[in-house]
Amino acid sequence: VGDAMSPHSASRCVAAVLHLACAVAWVPSNAPQVANPRLIRSRAATSMSYLESLAVRPPSAPTTAFGMKPDAPPSAPTTDAASDTAIELFVDKLYPEEGEGGYWERNSASRTDGYWEYIKRGEEPPQTLVYGEYPTDTFLEMIDRACGHAGIGPDRSNYHMADLGSGTGRLVLWCAINQRWKSCRGVEYLSSIHDVAADVLERARAAEATDCPGLIKADEVIFECDSWDTADLSNLDVVFVYSTGLAEMVRDESNVLVELTESLNMRLRKGSVVITTEYRLGEGFRLIESADGKNDFIGGVSTAHIHVKESPGDWE
Repeated sequence: VGDAMSPHSASRCVAAVLHLACAVAWVPSNAPQVANPRLIRSRAATSMSYLESLAVRPPSAPTTAFGMKPDAPPSAPTTDAASDTAIELFVDKLYPEEGEGGYWERNSASRTDGYWEYIKRGEEPPQTLVYGEYPTDTFLEMIDRACGHAGIGPDRSNYHMADLGSGTGRLVLWCAINQRWKSCRGVEYLSSIHDVAADVLERARAAEATDCPGLIKADEVIFECDSWDTADLSNLDVVFVYSTGLAEMVRDESNVLVELTESLNMRLRKGSVVITTEYRLGEGFRLIESADGKNDFIGGVSTAHIHVKESPGDWE
């Protein structure tokens, strides 16, 4: 296999294998003697699901490629970040690592919308059905960088952001409790994990009314069960797509997400900023920066590509 890949791709696969080994062998220092076997199996299986897509991941773009502006300062983060109480609620109650509502349960929920039908037929499920969670800290860093390129400052109360393919709503809600936006929106095609997102939001609203006032800083948090091919995206200013598992949309060595590019060209307004991971957008979008960030889920590092839309939407 190594002979068939570039050294960069081979190194990514080695990193993923090491991550898989860690998923099986790693036990935190403050954990009991026996780690949660369900979590270990889940993380190991999910890491394996990503090995194929990692094998064709493109290297990070050089800092002078595609008209990038590596010296453009990221927007200053908002000054009213989540309180310790809010962070504890998010990590321990809304999106815990283990136990009820934990990662294993979220991953299992994602596999009820057709995933097992492929397994029964002896076929590999599409990567679009593989559940993954992007690191919250890296996510906010990339959002801040995108806002910097868009000229959006710390006060984002007049702007709209969205996560397309938002899963259980984790990144959307994290953004909403850390930053002031006009709206934070999640668009998810799979109804099973959309339902999880709606339930978590309901519990967050209940906590805000009792134990954690002021938890949600965004004016509005919206979760909708829809597709980026049909949803109305015309008011969005900043868009995030965790596209690491969408290798099937890449047709050649250009590493362009063909179908996603076509869909967003029609539905986003000119001037909106889009973040993708590992793969980039094509015609109609200008790549202005590529930045690496920590992502243990795929072996250590994920490359975010920040684009500005230069073409008008279909309605403009």
